[in-house]
Amino acid sequence: MDFNCITPQDARGFSIEQYPRWSKIAKPFLDYLVEEKQPAQEPQTISDLLAAAVTQKNKKPRWSLLLTGGVGTGKSCFATAIFQFAAQAGIRGLWHDFSKLSTQAMMDFARWPGIKSQMERWPFLVVDDVASTRMTPWILEQFEAIILARKRNNLPTIITTNLTVSDIGSQIDPRISSRLVDGVVLQAGKNDLRGRF
Repeated sequence: MDFNCITPQDARGFSIEQYPRWSKIAKPFLDYLVEEKQPAQEPQTISDLLAAAVTQKNKKPRWSLLLTGGVGTGKSCFATAIFQFAAQAGIRGLWHDFSKLSTQAMMDFARWPGIKSQMERWPFLVVDDVASTRMTPWILEQFEAIILARKRNNLPTIITTNLTVSDIGSQIDPRISSRLVDGVVLQAGKNDLRGRF
């Protein structure tokens, strides 16, 4: 297992049912995540083929879920619940904590191309706590390449961050922000919920 990935066993105990309001907002992404796993049915007639082509053309893939909000608002817990949901549906997920990933990527430069390639092609990816640490130009370039590759291939991706959408554009890169808002955006709020339960 590379770097700091979590496994479906680590995600046990988390369920999207614990987040009914957020699950409703994230439904287009959740539907897309599970739909991608289902085998496509072959059209039987010309009219079936045309109908499928029109449906596909009008359908906007919800390849990403951007979870934004303050510290302790439950973004990572909800991402973990989706990770568990995906595992139960037979979808292999890959999870990386952004700060640890960026630090380890610079420390183990020889292994980075393989890790980056894996992140670009993995069926389902979660990158937690993006921009929780300062991003060097090199890390920014690597992250943008991963996001671009995943968007180009419509691979389901969850990004969690403490930044707002406009902050991502101004503090990180407007191109990354533009690509991420093309999916589903969920604003988790500002109030820290830790220690309240």
